[in-house]
Amino acid sequence: MSIKTQTIPQEVQEVIDDLKKKGVKFIKCSEEEAIQYLQVRDNSELIPLYVSNFDKDDSDTTSNELIDVDFAYLIDLYEIDDEVKTVVFRMINQIERFLRARVKQTFNQLDESFGIKISNEFLSLDYDGEQENDTSDTSEEPKRRIHQNIISRKNDKNVKVILSKYNVDLTKKIQDIPPRDLIKLLTFGDVIKFFHYYSYNYGLDDYRLTFPLNDVRNLRNDLFHVQPILVGLDEMESNYKLRGLVIPFLTELGFSKYRIWSKLRNPKTRQLVNVIYSFNELVKDDNLKQFINQIINDLFETRMFQHPEYYVNNYLLTSTYYFFLEIIKKIFWQFSKN
Repeated sequence: MSIKTQTIPQEVQEVIDDLKKKGVKFIKCSEEEAIQYLQVRDNSELIPLYVSNFDKDDSDTTSNELIDVDFAYLIDLYEIDDEVKTVVFRMINQIERFLRARVKQTFNQLDESFGIKISNEFLSLDYDGEQENDTSDTSEEPKRRIHQNIISRKNDKNVKVILSKYNVDLTKKIQDIPPRDLIKLLTFGDVIKFFHYYSYNYGLDDYRLTFPLNDVRNLRNDLFHVQPILVGLDEMESNYKLRGLVIPFLTELGFSKYRIWSKLRNPKTRQLVNVIYSFNELVKDDNLKQFINQIINDLFETRMFQHPEYYVNNYLLTSTYYFFLEIIKKIFWQFSKN
């Protein structure tokens, strides 16, 4: 049975009609092929989001249509985004792994009783409702988010081992667990909070890593909720100020302050840069870095060049591409030579 004789789902037809109104053409990819693609992939809610990366016709204020955008461009960008998410997710997983190892290594060098003291301080703040610094919450029952996160993971095999080892009563405040085991109970976001707590309160320079790590966590949350990465690259924060470890990092790579500012005022770009920075800072396994470099090279030099004609006049996407390509080449240059 051909697509023409099938009933087209209403949401798919609405997406096609809406894209037509915005000026999307169906030449390189016919309307029939587009409908079939959206039905098979079940991504009719995501594909339209990518139009934000293409220029509109500013000369006609009444129509505000896109300039020379074919549905095939949206498919290509969606599929590139899927591959970007795959490599970013790999990098974030390794960032989490090496962050946990860094915390463990720090406390292995300290007396265990001191480590337990810090764990107790951290968990007590959470139990008292102070961890989130949320002064708007006037309810009698505090959020206790870290404790709640641990409770939600109580059936995890590794969590069970630690809870049993210390006879933890989950109806009470968790106490007296050394940091090396506490981090096994904590989610990635809560490990970042613990990392910040002890490094900031006990005068370690490591605390500055919290800021890029928060962006890493936020991006990972987006990935868990199947949110696209390469959408909203045109959204700029007008009041963005250059700050954080990533600024000297990019400056040392040879970027001008203006170029750094012009790119990092986009939140998605800033998140991705902070993933690269955190990966480079925390991951100390050269074999792993070489593996990631190979994946990134294939993505940037092969996959992204399958249809360069789609983006030749798109300054937003091409400038973003070369910005990240330059970072990656300079970060992984020693592996690229091998």
